[in-house]
Amino acid sequence: MKIKKKTIEMFILTMCVFKPLCMDFFTVTSWFYKIVSLASFAYICLKFINLQKKPFLQTNLIIFLEGITLFSTIIYHGNIDGALWKVISLVYIAMLVDISVKEEKIELLIRNMMIHLELCTYINALTVLFKPNGFFSRSISAYGKTQEWFLGSDHYFIIWAVPAFLISWIFKEYTGEKYRCYILCIVTVAIQFIRGSATGIVGVMIFTIWWVIPWIKKFMTPIKSMLIASILLLAVVFLRNADFLEPLIVNVLGKDMTFTSRLGIWDNAIKAIIEKPIIGHGILYSNQIVEQLGQIGEILWKGATHCHCQILQVMFQSGIVGLICYLTVIIISFSCCKKYIKTSIAQVGTICLFIFCVISITEVYEYPQMYLLFIVPCYLKKILNDIDLKHCKYPGMDGNAVY
Repeated sequence: MKIKKKTIEMFILTMCVFKPLCMDFFTVTSWFYKIVSLASFAYICLKFINLQKKPFLQTNLIIFLEGITLFSTIIYHGNIDGALWKVISLVYIAMLVDISVKEEKIELLIRNMMIHLELCTYINALTVLFKPNGFFSRSISAYGKTQEWFLGSDHYFIIWAVPAFLISWIFKEYTGEKYRCYILCIVTVAIQFIRGSATGIVGVMIFTIWWVIPWIKKFMTPIKSMLIASILLLAVVFLRNADFLEPLIVNVLGKDMTFTSRLGIWDNAIKAIIEKPIIGHGILYSNQIVEQLGQIGEILWKGATHCHCQILQVMFQSGIVGLICYLTVIIISFSCCKKYIKTSIAQVGTICLFIFCVISITEVYEYPQMYLLFIVPCYLKKILNDIDLKHCKYPGMDGNAVY
């Protein structure tokens, strides 16, 4: 079977989005992915500039958000190298999806994302099953010796799991290949339960409940999802009234009600945000962040290298200006799901967004594959129209597409 040039091109362009963490620990693979990332970013930037059509609002917002972060990093003498790589990875995925939509290549993009997710998930599953105590390890000052697999430590598994749910579902609607979707979802859930972090287990539990209980799909509307996630964020991070979660946190997950010392980090993060509320501190070096966030009582915890809360992290790095951009993209994404909520893609998009909002209450997920969760749903109209033209799957009252 002859592979088309545009398929190879898209596979390479999506490669840097789905980089297994273990590739950073070997000099050859690390440099390979850096070269591919820079070349892909330069190529997409040129295409983006030469396009005659205006960028979508969500793309502009993400570019502006990362631009503010880079600006803050520069003026406050932070980690400019780290900020540049963050800009490259997150702006890149926004531009790649934007261009794919305008060039009528969104299905090709989804197909290639599916291939990367399958390859990485299944290889990681093999390393977990055959090397349960770790495929390799490294020493980190804050945590000691780690256990790592193909996708890194168990903390990173959820970064692949939730995008796999979303992309595989869209892939299923495009191609009709249900088994590839279901097998990927089942393996993803299984590996998370076998060897996943507490936060990751919460994420896949939410998806599994949504998947197997039909009425949950009707109950978890975009409005309810946003409302529940917002209440949880306020209760846990700001009001510190999370006693109602004690049965889950203590009895099921085996954690304490300080959320593994996160309360102290959140207090320090809020103080730091108040110091520079408009555009934040930018990207700091690890030792600078620890100095800002890690002082918990008389102990300086070296593991406090980020805010352990996505909203606080955005405000810490880019202030209120960045937060407005970030929340606007999230709201646009939920709004698009609401408009097409009768479709299965909008339903899975809603639950994946909800999972992201819930797990990011106690963690930070600044990874390109996680940004897909609120970038891709913004293009639901285009995706659903494509599927309708291909399969006549979503006909309207008059026989035309409902969009």
